[in-house]
Amino acid sequence: MFLSHTWNTQGGWKFLSLFLQFGWPTILCCWAFGVILGFALCMLNILPLFELCHHTALGFTGVIPSSCWIQIFGLLGILLGCLLFPHLPFCKKDKCFQDFACINQTDETKMAEGIMSISAFLVASKELRVLWSPPLLSRLWCVFEIAAYRKLNPTGKIVIAPVDNEKSACMLLLWWQISCLAYWKARAGPEGGNPTALLVVGASFFLVLIPAAGHALWQSQKSSNQLRSDLANFDVTQVSCSCDFDRECIHGAITAWYGSLEAFSAHMRGPFSQEVLELMRMSGTIASQYIYLPMTPGVCLSLDKVLALVKAGAPAQPVLSVFFSHVVSLNLLYFPAVAVFWIWAAKRGLWLGSRRLPSALEISMILVLCIISALAGTYSAVILSANSLESTLLWNCLVVVFAGLVWHFCWHAK
Repeated sequence: MFLSHTWNTQGGWKFLSLFLQFGWPTILCCWAFGVILGFALCMLNILPLFELCHHTALGFTGVIPSSCWIQIFGLLGILLGCLLFPHLPFCKKDKCFQDFACINQTDETKMAEGIMSISAFLVASKELRVLWSPPLLSRLWCVFEIAAYRKLNPTGKIVIAPVDNEKSACMLLLWWQISCLAYWKARAGPEGGNPTALLVVGASFFLVLIPAAGHALWQSQKSSNQLRSDLANFDVTQVSCSCDFDRECIHGAITAWYGSLEAFSAHMRGPFSQEVLELMRMSGTIASQYIYLPMTPGVCLSLDKVLALVKAGAPAQPVLSVFFSHVVSLNLLYFPAVAVFWIWAAKRGLWLGSRRLPSALEISMILVLCIISALAGTYSAVILSANSLESTLLWNCLVVVFAGLVWHFCWHAK
């Protein structure tokens, strides 16, 4: 694998991007292990249920012992996955070319030899992974790597990986985890929780988490639009390079491969631009792991309720009703589908006639509609799952249909 990136972007964000791109399976597996372990320890009475909470389910209501152990163990599982991933044997089998590590940075002679050998590394690489950030197409070396890879390795795989995706996923995971723990604490108590505390949690949710989600959505939209604009208006003669000698060498190589600098610029604006946009479309509206990873705290919150009902000796029907209505339908199907739909809407844009709405107004409207969708789904899950078996089945069927339609029509939509 050949990693293409610009040194103008902070290294920490690129490290986080690569860490999650390759480490998310380990992180989610460790999260699942933590959840199962927490559930098992509570069922074996090793961990106590230390709070009383009022819970309502299908044909069951009452004040029963509860806890947030599954949320805690789920969070610990995520942290464990982050610590374990770099050291697992199967995670070390892949090799990559990373310029800072593979080219001598202290000996100028060896550095020049390494730079001159980049073409050979590109030919030998099965994949070119572009850690895309806004300055990338303004740096001549980054453009050269893309041009050389596609010309010298025409069957090689190109992956466009925006750095902002992982940053947004981590930010949303952090705030959603804090919100779920705060909601559980405010909800604890025989009377259904402290109204003031619930109000504070709700206000914090709207004042912190929603703006954070809006910022992430705006960043994603901005990055996508800039990538399209940079490709559509690409001109290799306007791309910057700090060394005149490097510029002459790269321009000479590009001219030898594509006939002229203008022909290369036309290739970047035409065939290569179409290839990149198709790659982005095929990769989905956003990588599914970055939708499900921030959803894990909500799954744990619902599983804590399932655990409380099981420990209280509730019949199987209300327990299964909560599990399928809240854990599966609400957290694993409905919320991800809502996220996919509104991210797709943000990328497609909201139009008034033939004119697209201004970006700030567009994001604000999408956030409001997203909140309404999430609250409507939550209210439906709570009310219908506590009403009757028929309404519970209806809710689950509707969510399955809704999620299927959204993922089918919006996931790979242009």
